[in-house]
Amino acid sequence: LDVNGTWTSFDIREADPNKIPPFNTPEYRTTVSFSNRHLTENLGFNVVWRWQDSFDWIGTFNELRPGRIDAYSIVDAQVTYRVPSLKSSLKLGANNLFNNQLYQAYGSPSIGAIYYVSISFDEFFRE
Repeated sequence: LDVNGTWTSFDIREADPNKIPPFNTPEYRTTVSFSNRHLTENLGFNVVWRWQDSFDWIGTFNELRPGRIDAYSIVDAQVTYRVPSLKSSLKLGANNLFNNQLYQAYGSPSIGAIYYVSISFDEFFRE
């Protein structure tokens, strides 16, 4: 089990806001990961939940006017099956498992899911 939280703040105090570059990052982010490499002798898994707070994105694209990026959460997951006789691993996984359409920058295209299958051959079959 792994938990990570990030707090990011930018205090410009008395600076001229017109001379400060945009600080395009959310104030809060969290990640919670649960995994077991050896659920059984040859099977492992990893599940990650990520959440990001909403924030105002500022850039030349929107003429330095704030554009709102909504808060979002996504789930990543992967299952690994090891085949020692073939010195290989088969992985099946997804980033953004539930295909939540989200934006990470104002004016950018939405980001959806990526699903994948991977076969890895390792001559030394390291664990």
